[in-house]
Amino acid sequence: MSHAMHHDPAILQGARRVRYLKLIALFKIGKAALLLLLSVSLLFVNARTRWMDALWSWTADQILLEHSRTVMYLLHKLQAVLGLLALFYSLVLFTEGIGVYMQQRWAELLMICATAG
Repeated sequence: MSHAMHHDPAILQGARRVRYLKLIALFKIGKAALLLLLSVSLLFVNARTRWMDALWSWTADQILLEHSRTVMYLLHKLQAVLGLLALFYSLVLFTEGIGVYMQQRWAELLMICATAG
């Protein structure tokens, strides 16, 4: 196929491509910031006993369990794991967003792989 017959869609041409990539990058950075806030709150909610008591009461009502040390321990561990996963994914999103905004090809590939994953 000759180069003259090759036609890129309008969205992938020149300034439009850069504009759309920058919009995607800003969206990724925004998502990363929200996820970072969520991860920090999950990791440090243990320090706020009022929040944990409210969460524990709600959970006990929902799953109809009386207060149990084992269940409380498992909830604390689940909370810590979810906080760490959210922190890790927010770092991936920040990396993608900043890299794409700076028009780095590796960031576009990272974005494709992370989205596919």
